[in-house]
Amino acid sequence: VITDKAAVAAVDRQGEESLDNMSLPLLDDFYMCSEWEAKDRQKHMELNRLECTRETTSSHVRSRKVDPRRVVKKYRRSAAGGGATVPDGGKPRSVAQLDVAVHYLLGHVLTTAPFDVDCRHSLAQVAAFVDDRLRAVQVDLTVQTPTMEANNNSKHLILVQRMEARMARYGLLVTYLLSNLDNRSKYEHAFGQTALDG
Repeated sequence: VITDKAAVAAVDRQGEESLDNMSLPLLDDFYMCSEWEAKDRQKHMELNRLECTRETTSSHVRSRKVDPRRVVKKYRRSAAGGGATVPDGGKPRSVAQLDVAVHYLLGHVLTTAPFDVDCRHSLAQVAAFVDDRLRAVQVDLTVQTPTMEANNNSKHLILVQRMEARMARYGLLVTYLLSNLDNRSKYEHAFGQTALDG
């Protein structure tokens, strides 16, 4: 089972490489999203099909059950009063968790059909899901980076730069691949552009 310390140690062993070669099924439950958020989103019917169990991925949103190894923290805008308070404190994920989330989103979700047989998701739908979850990663990176700089943590800073480069390449690719979609599609071009503007 991968823990933060094990993930960071793996990065050290790989000579500052990312976690690209690590197997995601070894992750702890709720590694990429807090258990509180996952259960809250299930309760309020906010689970994406890409985050559900094999048995409920094609079910109506009311019947979907969270898959604790596939659920990824969702982007949430701050409320006018400074953001909503959540029981888990809304603390940002560790750099190791963020790297695993980026790898999962870009290396698994984007490149494979869910459960290798369900091809009902268009590229636009998958890109909309990935964009949202990458925005949440970017928010957590914004919180983490000043601490890493203050602690002079060069290994984590290099990992962050690699994540940002990977997200930028993704943004360019998806913007190009979906450039011919009309405005009624499920993909919001404005979200795709934010990764490139950041």
